[in-house]
Amino acid sequence: MFPEGRRSCPYDFPCRHKGIRSDGAEGAELLGQAVAAYHKALEVFTREQLPQEWATTQQNLGAALAEQGKRSEGAKAGELLNQAVAADRSALEVLTREKQPQQWASTKRNLGRVFYYDCSGSGGENDMDGSDL
Repeated sequence: MFPEGRRSCPYDFPCRHKGIRSDGAEGAELLGQAVAAYHKALEVFTREQLPQEWATTQQNLGAALAEQGKRSEGAKAGELLNQAVAADRSALEVLTREKQPQQWASTKRNLGRVFYYDCSGSGGENDMDGSDL
């Protein structure tokens, strides 16, 4: 499906990481491309057929959405942060502490960042309660 040695979508990390390092419209555009790419990848990486890849893609989607939420304000920020929490929670359904401790910890760290962004004033109304931490 992907070049030899690649286990995930080839266009996911470059857009997200460049988007995080870029400011303004360019960064927003790159993060938007990353989010769109993760959604497309989830059409192929289904939980039923490829649970590990699905969970990793959910984890990456959550990180990109969290960054978008951090850069947004008001209700839009809250909506993006809620979506990030949902993606991370989905990933944690597969990435368990017992079976994938490093990915589990990374996802928990990402979830903690989302709550930090929300508490630092980026978000608006949300349904985050911190019970995942």
